[in-house]
Amino acid sequence: MGRLSMALWGAVLCALTGNALAVDATQVVARDIRKIGNGNCVASVAVRYNEPIHNPWSQQARLLKSSRKVVQCAKAQTAADGLIRDLESDLLLQAQRRADLDNSQVHSVVLADEAYVRRQATSESPLLKILPAGTRINVRSLTPTWYGLTDARGNPTDGFLHYSELAGTFSAPQRILSSMTAACNARLRSKPSVDAPVLQSLRCGQPLRVVSAGSGWYEVAAGDGHPSGQYVHGAVLTPVRNQVQ
Repeated sequence: MGRLSMALWGAVLCALTGNALAVDATQVVARDIRKIGNGNCVASVAVRYNEPIHNPWSQQARLLKSSRKVVQCAKAQTAADGLIRDLESDLLLQAQRRADLDNSQVHSVVLADEAYVRRQATSESPLLKILPAGTRINVRSLTPTWYGLTDARGNPTDGFLHYSELAGTFSAPQRILSSMTAACNARLRSKPSVDAPVLQSLRCGQPLRVVSAGSGWYEVAAGDGHPSGQYVHGAVLTPVRNQVQ
């Protein structure tokens, strides 16, 4: 994903949600420079990730990272700035992985109140229908604030819901497993990167069950349906069907 500044990441989320955020995605909660002698200083920083939306089926993210570095005092301010940028990048990557996980799960909910379903994932979109309280629906995360209606296997159906419409009783999420076939010479890697070590070469048309891992990469599911820690790029996969573990 690269290094995104707080302002840029906020702009990305605003573009996804169509709404301004009350807080930045990351927040510097500690920044200290302390002299230790011989012209050296310790630069210490701590950065927290502020989750913009509290998903109704998961705990609020408590992502906090700190770092320190001993440098010449003349370079301490610059070093602190660099530490903050590194921590922001790492926290935003963790947050993106959480979002990718939400997108690979389907959630079943019994609505406590009526919910307004839109044709598109925006508050300006025409109203498609109103679901009465007591209706059981399946939804899948799309952005930090919008969710798409799906069937029980996670396949999209008509309509989008804002997170504020999702009050109700939630069942445990079910991971969406996609059945794929591999292209000739497809390779499994230890990380979602072309630079990661190759663990195995797949035969032509080899069937796989994968979990979405984001950025075009898929994590192969083990025999019990849990992630295996092996990755393959989506460009060498052909979808077969979606199913729920």
